[in-house]
Amino acid sequence: MAQDLWGYVDHDSGAEAFLLALTCDTSNWPSKAEAFYIASPTIGPDKDSAKLKEVFWPDVPIKEGFEINGKKGFFDCSKAERLLGWVHKDHMVPE
Repeated sequence: MAQDLWGYVDHDSGAEAFLLALTCDTSNWPSKAEAFYIASPTIGPDKDSAKLKEVFWPDVPIKEGFEINGKKGFFDCSKAERLLGWVHKDHMVPE
C-alpha cells in the first residue's frame, strides 16, 4: 500500500465530494476546472505515519507546514474543504 500512501476514502464521503463539485458555486474558483484530493485525513493501517514515511519514502520531502505523525494521512485535502465545503466523514460504524 506504500504506492497509494496508505490512503482511502469512505464511499459515501467520496460521493458527497462528487455531488458538491457538481452543485457548488464555482464563481470563486481560480480556474474553470479544479483538481482536488479526496481522501481520509488518516491512513488505513494502524501504524505511525512518520515511521512509514521513513521506511518507504525516506528521501521525499514534506511540504513546509504539513506535519506527518500518528495516523495522519499524507494527502492535503484543504483545497476541497475551502472550495467545496467538503470534509471526509467515515460513515461505517465501528464494530
